[in-house]
Amino acid sequence: QPLDITLPEDDQVEHLYLYSVLAECNDAFARMYGFRSSADVVGTRLVVFLPPSNPENIAYLRTFIRSGYRLEDAESREIDRYGNAKVFVNNLVGIFERGQLVGAWGTQRDITQRSRSGIPQENRSRIHSSKSSSQ
Repeated sequence: QPLDITLPEDDQVEHLYLYSVLAECNDAFARMYGFRSSADVVGTRLVVFLPPSNPENIAYLRTFIRSGYRLEDAESREIDRYGNAKVFVNNLVGIFERGQLVGAWGTQRDITQRSRSGIPQENRSRIHSSKSSSQ
Protein backbone atom coordinates (compact mmCIF):
# COMPACT_ATOMS: atom_id res chain seq x y z
CA GLN A 1 0.00 0.00 0.00
CA PRO A 2 1.58 3.32 -1.04
CA LEU A 3 2.59 5.69 1.74
CA ASP A 4 1.20 9.21 1.77
CA ILE A 5 4.34 11.19 2.67
CA THR A 6 2.25 14.12 3.88
CA LEU A 7 1.09 12.09 6.88
CA PRO A 8 2.56 12.89 10.31
CA GLU A 9 5.83 11.08 11.00
CA ASP A 10 4.30 8.74 13.61
CA ASP A 11 1.64 7.65 11.09
CA GLN A 12 4.30 7.05 8.46
CA VAL A 13 6.32 4.85 10.82
CA GLU A 14 3.17 2.90 11.69
CA HIS A 15 2.35 2.49 8.00
CA LEU A 16 5.86 1.20 7.23
CA TYR A 17 5.51 -1.43 9.95
CA LEU A 18 2.02 -2.45 8.84
CA TYR A 19 2.63 -2.77 5.12
CA SER A 20 6.33 -3.10 4.25
CA VAL A 21 7.58 -6.48 3.08
CA LEU A 22 10.76 -7.70 1.44
CA ALA A 23 9.95 -7.82 -2.28
CA GLU A 24 13.22 -9.18 -3.62
CA CYS A 25 16.79 -9.87 -2.59
CA ASN A 26 19.79 -11.93 -3.56
CA ASP A 27 20.76 -15.22 -1.91
CA ALA A 28 23.66 -13.59 -0.03
CA PHE A 29 21.18 -11.22 1.62
CA ALA A 30 19.00 -14.17 2.63
CA ARG A 31 21.97 -15.99 4.14
CA MET A 32 22.82 -12.97 6.33
CA TYR A 33 19.48 -13.57 8.05
CA GLY A 34 19.89 -17.33 8.34
CA PHE A 35 17.89 -18.37 5.28
CA ARG A 36 19.18 -20.63 2.50
CA SER A 37 17.95 -18.62 -0.46
CA SER A 38 16.04 -15.53 -1.45
CA ALA A 39 12.92 -17.63 -2.00
CA ASP A 40 12.90 -18.43 1.73
CA VAL A 41 12.86 -14.78 2.84
CA VAL A 42 10.95 -12.82 0.15
CA GLY A 43 7.60 -11.77 1.58
CA THR A 44 8.90 -11.33 5.11
CA ARG A 45 7.49 -8.25 6.81
CA LEU A 46 9.70 -5.37 7.93
CA VAL A 47 8.51 -5.85 11.50
CA VAL A 48 10.32 -9.21 11.56
CA PHE A 49 13.71 -7.73 10.65
CA LEU A 50 13.42 -4.39 12.43
CA PRO A 51 11.23 -4.98 15.51
CA PRO A 52 9.55 -1.81 16.80
CA SER A 53 10.26 -2.95 20.37
CA ASN A 54 13.80 -1.61 19.85
CA PRO A 55 13.74 2.22 19.99
CA GLU A 56 16.79 2.34 17.69
CA ASN A 57 14.66 0.78 14.94
CA ILE A 58 11.99 3.46 15.28
CA ALA A 59 14.76 6.08 15.16
CA TYR A 60 16.15 4.44 12.00
CA LEU A 61 12.79 4.75 10.24
CA ARG A 62 12.35 8.33 11.46
CA THR A 63 15.77 9.17 10.04
CA PHE A 64 14.73 7.64 6.71
CA ILE A 65 11.61 9.83 6.65
CA ARG A 66 13.40 13.01 7.81
CA SER A 67 16.19 12.57 5.28
CA GLY A 68 13.76 12.68 2.39
CA TYR A 69 13.60 8.87 2.15
CA ARG A 70 17.31 8.46 1.51
CA LEU A 71 19.90 6.99 3.87
CA GLU A 72 23.62 6.74 3.36
CA ASP A 73 25.82 4.58 5.59
CA ALA A 74 23.03 4.30 8.18
CA GLU A 75 23.53 1.67 10.85
CA SER A 76 20.67 -0.65 11.73
CA ARG A 77 20.33 -3.20 14.51
CA GLU A 78 18.28 -6.11 13.30
CA ILE A 79 17.65 -9.75 14.09
CA ASP A 80 18.04 -12.86 11.99
CA ARG A 81 15.54 -15.69 11.74
CA TYR A 82 16.92 -17.25 14.95
CA GLY A 83 16.65 -14.05 16.99
CA ASN A 84 20.37 -13.30 16.86
CA ALA A 85 21.37 -9.63 16.86
CA LYS A 86 22.84 -8.32 13.61
CA VAL A 87 24.38 -4.96 12.76
CA PHE A 88 24.26 -3.60 9.21
CA VAL A 89 25.38 -0.47 7.41
CA ASN A 90 22.71 0.50 4.89
CA ASN A 91 22.23 2.70 1.87
CA LEU A 92 18.54 3.10 1.11
CA VAL A 93 16.57 5.21 -1.33
CA GLY A 94 12.82 5.58 -1.56
CA ILE A 95 10.89 4.72 -4.72
CA PHE A 96 8.03 7.05 -5.57
CA GLU A 97 5.01 6.81 -7.83
CA ARG A 98 2.49 9.63 -8.13
CA GLY A 99 4.07 11.41 -5.16
CA GLN A 100 3.70 8.45 -2.81
CA LEU A 101 6.36 6.14 -1.40
CA VAL A 102 5.83 2.69 -2.90
CA GLY A 103 9.10 1.05 -1.96
CA ALA A 104 12.78 1.37 -1.20
CA TRP A 105 15.87 -0.05 -2.83
CA GLY A 106 19.03 -0.57 -0.89
CA THR A 107 22.31 -2.22 -0.18
CA GLN A 108 23.65 -3.34 3.15
CA ARG A 109 26.87 -4.61 4.66
CA ASP A 110 26.92 -6.96 7.61
CA ILE A 111 29.28 -5.48 10.19
CA THR A 112 28.22 -7.76 13.04
CA GLN A 113 31.54 -9.57 13.04
CA ARG A 114 33.60 -6.89 11.33
CA SER A 115 36.53 -7.30 13.70
CA ARG A 116 36.72 -11.04 13.03
CA SER A 117 36.60 -11.07 9.22
CA GLY A 118 37.48 -7.51 8.26
CA ILE A 119 35.60 -7.99 4.98
CA PRO A 120 32.03 -6.65 4.93
CA GLN A 121 29.48 -8.26 2.63
CA GLU A 122 27.33 -6.09 0.41
CA ASN A 123 23.97 -7.35 -0.69
CA ARG A 124 21.01 -5.87 -2.50
CA SER A 125 17.37 -5.89 -1.55
CA ARG A 126 14.15 -4.10 -2.30
CA ILE A 127 11.32 -3.52 0.14
CA HIS A 128 7.89 -2.47 -0.95
CA SER A 129 4.55 -1.81 0.61
CA SER A 130 1.98 -4.52 0.26
CA LYS A 131 -1.44 -5.29 1.62
CA SER A 132 -0.39 -8.87 2.27
CA SER A 133 0.85 -9.72 5.70
CA SER A 134 2.94 -12.78 4.97
CA GLN A 135 5.19 -14.17 7.69
